[in-house]
Amino acid sequence: MRPTLPFVCSTVAAVCLSSLLAPTPARADDAGKPQTTAKESSPTIETGWQVAFRIGGASPLGELGSVSPHGAYVGFEVAYAPASWPVSLGVIAEAAFPGSDDSITGGRAVQNHRLGFGGALVRYSPLRGRVRPYVDATVGVRQVATNTEMLYQAPSTGIFDFDRPWVLAKEERSTRDFLGYGASAGVRLSVSTRETSSGKRAPGVAFIDFRVSYMRGGDVDYVVADSAIIDTGSATHMTKTASADALMFTLGLALSQ
Repeated sequence: MRPTLPFVCSTVAAVCLSSLLAPTPARADDAGKPQTTAKESSPTIETGWQVAFRIGGASPLGELGSVSPHGAYVGFEVAYAPASWPVSLGVIAEAAFPGSDDSITGGRAVQNHRLGFGGALVRYSPLRGRVRPYVDATVGVRQVATNTEMLYQAPSTGIFDFDRPWVLAKEERSTRDFLGYGASAGVRLSVSTRETSSGKRAPGVAFIDFRVSYMRGGDVDYVVADSAIIDTGSATHMTKTASADALMFTLGLALSQ
């Protein structure tokens, strides 16, 4: 019996369909190569753990900055960015040590202050390339301590007594704890590269970190150095209350996945 046209068409369609659905045999030059089916993570999102160590300078603002305009800064942070999130969550601890050494009537006033902070950190960093700009928001506990020593030089005891010691006439301290918050902006620059599982080059784990931050919250008492007077071993001075706001400029090393 001669096959009908519908039967022929259905047979051809079945053969074509089976050939399309059949698995394609691996080529010889593909042997040994890993077969990847999962989609690689986005190269624009920073993920994983981040650790940073920073040093730099700090400048108190307002009246406190007029008497102790600058000082050293140290800081440390640990943060984590969940997979595919441009936001990192972490903790930060930092301290600044502004101070000054001023000549006053009858001696000198040495001021050593400490601006400490510890709290939570939220960071937005949308890029994962070799250049990674970011902005931060922080909130936590600030401790601000001021310390002023009013010194006078010991009386001379001889003709060749050129190196006379400084004697403490009075020391004034003040410490306050309060809620603090701040904002920061910075950029991280990769200093190395690594090879990914797909054979592509990607930034390494080490970054140079540049950061500018502003910290706000609380008032502190301090000695007005210009008002201090030392007379016959005793000191008098005037104390004021000023804002403890500060601006920090830092350079650090960051390790990031």
